[in-house]
Amino acid sequence: MVLFGYVFSSYLEEVPEIQITDIKLSLEKEVINKDERIKLNVEIIPEDVKQKSLKYSSSNTHVAIIDNDGNILGVGQRKNYHNCNNSK
Repeated sequence: MVLFGYVFSSYLEEVPEIQITDIKLSLEKEVINKDERIKLNVEIIPEDVKQKSLKYSSSNTHVAIIDNDGNILGVGQRKNYHNCNNSK
């Protein structure tokens, strides 16, 4: 655009989306008994991430299962590990 002999250019700059850099998991206790339910505490870093879709998984579904909201149900006895990652 030319205005009073000066040239101005207008443009849109795409702002990059903030990405998850870390996910911290914690439980209120270390041992979950059979038929006991407990919520997995999740802290997403940085906090201002817009896309917070997470995918949960259990390393051994014969010991514990975890749903899409991070709720864990004990179904057996042994050690188990739970994973959480950005589903994007």
